[in-house]
Amino acid sequence: MDNPAKYSAGPDVSIGMVFAAFEKFLKRAWEEQLGPVVSVATLQSLQDRSGEYSCNIFQSLSNGLSGMLLPTAFEGFFKTTLGDMTPQNRRAFRAIIKLLAE
Repeated sequence: MDNPAKYSAGPDVSIGMVFAAFEKFLKRAWEEQLGPVVSVATLQSLQDRSGEYSCNIFQSLSNGLSGMLLPTAFEGFFKTTLGDMTPQNRRAFRAIIKLLAE
C-alpha cells in the first residue's frame, strides 16, 4: 500500500483495504500538503445544524410549522459552508461523498 507502483486488481483487495489506503492518503499526502479536507469545527457545525433540523421536524409535527428550520435553511448553510472551503478541498469533499454514496 505504500508504493503506488505495486497495486492489486479490484477482486484481490477488500473494501477495508481500500478505505485504509484512502485514509492513509488523506492523512499523509493530502493533509500534509493542504490541511484537512474538512476541519473538525466545520464538521461539528454541520452536525449541529443537521441535528437542529432533525429535532425541529419532530417538534413541528406536534406543534405546527412555526419555528421550524426548513430544509432550505440547512441547504443554504451547507452551500455557504462549501463556499468557504478552498476549491481543491471542495472538490475532494464532493468526491468523498460520491464515493461513500456508491
